[in-house]
Amino acid sequence: MTDVATTTYLHQQNNTLKIPKPILAAFDAADRACGFDKVLSKLTYPPKAQIYIPGNPEGLNFLLNRKRQNPCFPKVPKTPALINDPVTAPCTLGCATYTTAFAYLPSTRKCFNPYNIQSTCNENPDTSGATHWLNQPAVRAAIHAPKKTWQECNDRVFKTQSLEHVTPPAYGILPELLGRGVKVHVYSGGLDAVLNHRGTELVLQNMTWNGHQGLQHPPSHPYVLAGIHVADWGFERGLSYHHILRAGHMAPHDQPEVMFAYVRDFVLGDRGYGNIARSGV
Repeated sequence: MTDVATTTYLHQQNNTLKIPKPILAAFDAADRACGFDKVLSKLTYPPKAQIYIPGNPEGLNFLLNRKRQNPCFPKVPKTPALINDPVTAPCTLGCATYTTAFAYLPSTRKCFNPYNIQSTCNENPDTSGATHWLNQPAVRAAIHAPKKTWQECNDRVFKTQSLEHVTPPAYGILPELLGRGVKVHVYSGGLDAVLNHRGTELVLQNMTWNGHQGLQHPPSHPYVLAGIHVADWGFERGLSYHHILRAGHMAPHDQPEVMFAYVRDFVLGDRGYGNIARSGV
């Protein structure tokens, strides 16, 4: 999934990333060779049919990268030839546009941060306060979390997600929750290159819940706060999707006021959901 949406995201954000045309052309060639461009062409509203999304062609790379043991990148790929090589080399298990991009992008500027492509060297999120707060007994009780010590990240999560027998949430638990009347709220930060919003939108358009596949209308309702357009959103059949325009992976850190308002207006409130449901748009 991450590989499918990587190249289109690089193009979309190139005013910030400033990737040279020959490098982008190499990624375009990889997309065509791997069929990713054809997959993304099926990202429509409503979807016309079930979308065949290739499985993770480089799952091993994620584990090797986290252990700093990936042999595929003895040097940073700064030329089209080197960009093309990891895409087809056997050690990447084929079509590794995601791994290739994240080997290349740190060479484009100092302190590149894939979690927020506009962040600077002085921006390093400190989440210790949130971790402490979320481990308070009263907070755990309020959100019905088990009585154990929680942490921000755990490698066991990533290792488990990479296993072939794990069912993606979009094909299991999310449709089930929605079918039981539980509202589901999904958001993606526009500056997040790790889990970019195009990939999220592709997953949603391939997911079936409450009698239909995907969103039937583009999630293009503007969310405006204090006169500023901060997100685009849609809501159908119990599921909302928000594209938070100027946030990265850690959206509450990057845009705290926006995310507070998002929880207030959409998660806890009903910012027009009822009107949209009744009008069918």
